[in-house]
Amino acid sequence: MCDEVSAAGLVCVRFHEPDLRGALTAAALEPAARRFVSHLPRALSASLPVVKGGET
Repeated sequence: MCDEVSAAGLVCVRFHEPDLRGALTAAALEPAARRFVSHLPRALSASLPVVKGGET
């Protein structure tokens, strides 16, 4: 995913866990990259209210 986002000229910051032998555990994307993740389910979405525009 980060490779696709970066190829589109957008920012993707990768987080690697030293305790897990450098495994990629998270990525932060700029808001313009929303189209790359909009199809994914949101974590805890059942417990968070949805605000107009899809932001929580």
